[in-house]
Amino acid sequence: MEKPMQDGGAKYTYKDFSLTLCQVFSALAVITLHANSSFWSYSGTENNWFIANLIESIFYFAVPIFFMITGITLLDYPERYSTKEYFKKRAKKVFVPYLFWSMAGVIYLLASGRITKEELTPLWLINGLVSGAGIIEYFWYFRALLFVYICIPIFAWIDKSRKLDVIRYILFAFFFLNILVPFINQGFDLGLEWDFEMTKIAGYLFFAFGGYYIYKRPPALQYKILIYVLGAAGLAMHLIGTYKLSTEYGAIIAYFKGYCNVPSVLYSFAVFVLLCDLSKLISRVNWLKKAVEIMGQYTLPAYLLQWFIFKLVDDLIGLNTQTISYRLLMPWFIYAVIMLIVWVLRKIPVIRATVP
Repeated sequence: MEKPMQDGGAKYTYKDFSLTLCQVFSALAVITLHANSSFWSYSGTENNWFIANLIESIFYFAVPIFFMITGITLLDYPERYSTKEYFKKRAKKVFVPYLFWSMAGVIYLLASGRITKEELTPLWLINGLVSGAGIIEYFWYFRALLFVYICIPIFAWIDKSRKLDVIRYILFAFFFLNILVPFINQGFDLGLEWDFEMTKIAGYLFFAFGGYYIYKRPPALQYKILIYVLGAAGLAMHLIGTYKLSTEYGAIIAYFKGYCNVPSVLYSFAVFVLLCDLSKLISRVNWLKKAVEIMGQYTLPAYLLQWFIFKLVDDLIGLNTQTISYRLLMPWFIYAVIMLIVWVLRKIPVIRATVP
């Protein structure tokens, strides 16, 4: 992997194709999960739910890898700029666009009749913005992202010579206390009164730390093999376990689900390591590398705008969302449309600040 490169003696930018590849895969995977929303409508009678469960399980790495990239790019920010500048950059790049597109979402909800003027109260608006998902359901992760952003300076200022050791301790402690023991406790119905769990929203720090640690200290071959084996086990648990329990009960049983759960953690870290390895091969194919780099310029807008495209397609065309072709091809169509829209918006003064 390439190291952060110095620019002008003070400013640093990450020039790492492996991160760009991870960003593109994460963004496409998120859109695929949303296109596969029929997964959540299972009631025990749907014939195509096995495929929905398969797609859901395979692309479940999307959000964890998003937070891994966040940790990699930000945990060393003191080498590039001050904490004041850090928060200014986060506000400009993420939260100004978040507020703008949330307000655009309010307008769309009003225009499409999904909410009424009577429902649009100041309290409804504040709660919607604070919860993240209250206005645009896809924006739930902004709340978790804000928490991660607030916490990062605490760890970013740890002496660099000890940072990896501190993060390794946090990873092992967090995995044991907050992921592994609760998973075993619930799975085997042990009845332990386990009061060591952190809040759900704090769990995404685990991925930020984990991504940073693997990026800074890439695993040797024998550990990669172990990571891949555990990742395959995590995918199998998620896929087969969810299918078996849900079909038995005739409703979705989420024991194996959750981003901060054992199956997701094992699988997501394996996908991250795999993508970093694949980046070395893809970077040797010039046209493919160029395509990934171009797509990589639109990953954040993909998170911001996909909801609008889904809603417009549903309102204007009304496609059958149950088909496999919709669930697998729609994400590529949406990403292409977003790229075109953002390409135009970035040429408009002021407005371009909303699509970083």
